[in-house]
Amino acid sequence: MFKLVYIFLLTFFLLTFGFSQSFTIDHDYNLVHIHNDGNSQTIEYLSEIDLSGLDNPEGQPQLPVYIYRIPLDVNVTIDSFKIQEIKERKIDGVYNVKIQQHLWRQDFDENNIIPAANNQTEFPDKIIEFKGIKYFNGHPIAHFAVHPFRYQSDSGNLYFIEQIKFSITTSAAETRGIIPAQKFQTENEKLISLVKSNQSKALPFLPMASSDWIIDEEEGIPLSYISAGLVDRYLIITTEELAASFEPLADWKTRKGVPTVIRTLDWLRSNFPDGVDDADRIRNYIRWSYRYRGAKYVMLGGDTELIPSRILTTGGFTFPADYYFADLDGTWNADEDDIFGEAVDKLDGYPEVYVSRIPVQTPEEVDRFITRLFRYEKMIDIENPHFPGDVLYLAANLDRDN
Repeated sequence: MFKLVYIFLLTFFLLTFGFSQSFTIDHDYNLVHIHNDGNSQTIEYLSEIDLSGLDNPEGQPQLPVYIYRIPLDVNVTIDSFKIQEIKERKIDGVYNVKIQQHLWRQDFDENNIIPAANNQTEFPDKIIEFKGIKYFNGHPIAHFAVHPFRYQSDSGNLYFIEQIKFSITTSAAETRGIIPAQKFQTENEKLISLVKSNQSKALPFLPMASSDWIIDEEEGIPLSYISAGLVDRYLIITTEELAASFEPLADWKTRKGVPTVIRTLDWLRSNFPDGVDDADRIRNYIRWSYRYRGAKYVMLGGDTELIPSRILTTGGFTFPADYYFADLDGTWNADEDDIFGEAVDKLDGYPEVYVSRIPVQTPEEVDRFITRLFRYEKMIDIENPHFPGDVLYLAANLDRDN
C-alpha cells in the first residue's frame, strides 16, 4: 500500500512541478565540407539535412542548420530549456561565408543578389533554439534548430561546434495532436526507437499512435472488431460515377483482412458538410475515420478534376499537394486566409495515414487499373516472369537549378 502511495505522489509531483532531462549533441569534424564558390565559401555539414534556406534570414551567412528531435510522452510539453555547455574549435583560415539569398521563386532574378546584412557581425545568435512541438499520430515530438557552425563576419573567423549539452524541463499539458482510436503498437515502437537513435536525421514516415488496445500482428485488427463492422482500415474516396467500378477492389481488400469502405464526394458533402471546400471535407472525414474507425490507408480514386487536391501557394507558384490528406494535425491555414500551406500556416509536417491517388477519370480506366493490380497482387509464384523485378520511383528537387 505504501509503495502505491509513493508511486502516486511521485507521479503527481513530476507532472505538476516538472521533470528535467539532459541531452548531448556531438558533431564530427570529419563531416565538414568547405568549398570555394567564387569569392566566398560554401559551408556544409554532411551528416544532416540542411534547412538553412528555411531557417536562416536573408542577408545572413548561409550556415548549415538542422532539426534535432526529442520524443515526449503523451500529454507532456516543454516549459523551458537551458544550454549547459558548448564546446567549439576554430577552423584555420579566414572565411567569407556565402550570404543567404531568397528562397527559389517564380520571379527569381539571378542579378538581384542580396548583400550581407550590416546589423550583425556574429551568426547565429543561438547555437540551439527550441522551435516548438509537432505531433506524430498523437505523440508529441520537440523540435530544436541546431547550428554546427558559428561565424564572425568582421574577422572572418569560422568555428565548428563540437558538442552541445543542454537540458529541458517538461510538465503535463493537454495534447493538441489528433489521437487515433487504435494503437499501432509495432510501428509505435519502431518510431520511438528511430527518433531516439537518429534524433537529428530525417525520419521515415511510420504511423504510430497511443491508445488502450493493441492490434493484431499484421494489420492489427481483432476479428471481433471486423465482424462487428467497427473498423474502416482502408478508405476509397471517389465519385458517384466511379464508385461501382471500385467495388471489386474494396471487396478484395476486405477479404484480405483490410476492411475497406468506399465514400463518394456526394456522401461526404452530406455527412461532413463543415469545411471551406471539398478538399477540406475530405480531410475532415479522413481525420474522423482515423480517430474513430482505425483508418490507416487512403486511396483518392480519381484525377484532380474529380477528386480535388489541396492547392498550395508559395514563391509565386501554385501546386497540388495530396500530403494535405496525410498530415492530419492543424488546418494548414493558421492565418485563416484563402491561401493554404504558407510558412505562417504552421504545418505540422508529420503524416498520420498513407495516401495514394489513382488518376482515373472513367469507369474503363478504373477497370484497367484494377485488372493490372489484381494481376500483381494475386500472383503467388514470384518466379513467374510477369512478377516485377524492378521498381521505378519518381521524385523532384524544387530548387533554383531545376
